[in-house]
Amino acid sequence: MDQIIFIFKGYGFEPYGNSRGSMSLHGPLCPAEYKNEKKCLCVLEEWNNHMLCPVCSKQYPLSGEMSTLMNNAHKAYKAYLRSGKKIITLDIPVSTVKAEDEDAFHKVSVVLSQKDGRKQAIIYICEREKKVGKTHIFADIDREELRYDPSDIAPGEILVKLTAEFKNAISSIQYK
Repeated sequence: MDQIIFIFKGYGFEPYGNSRGSMSLHGPLCPAEYKNEKKCLCVLEEWNNHMLCPVCSKQYPLSGEMSTLMNNAHKAYKAYLRSGKKIITLDIPVSTVKAEDEDAFHKVSVVLSQKDGRKQAIIYICEREKKVGKTHIFADIDREELRYDPSDIAPGEILVKLTAEFKNAISSIQYK
């Protein structure tokens, strides 16, 4: 486990791995300046509804239980660790084709998907005769915006106008 100290509610806490392989905390740690402008960082002790530092003798008010402070610091640190993880959604099946149609000139597929936990519809449009590739347009449902993949052919090569009606906005692109 990284050797770090994090601050929560003004006090330091030091995460460490215990013998069962899970994370525990040392703390709360004294936030006072001590020697050579460094933090004291001694583990505070509970004493008469206060927290007391046995090294620098500073006292800090304790509102509530020390165990509640430790528990909340543990939850906050676990949430911080989770915040760096990739988010996916299981609210919609990934890559489920919802609509597909074609005629003699074009083929269109609409796929519901997700990226970084956000729902989006991907619209694929292919021209059959030219066989120059496809355009695919992203309708980001959560951000209520339209965009396209610039590595494919531009939507203006196939479409004249594109309009998407979202819950709180209408996005329209006119091609010439």
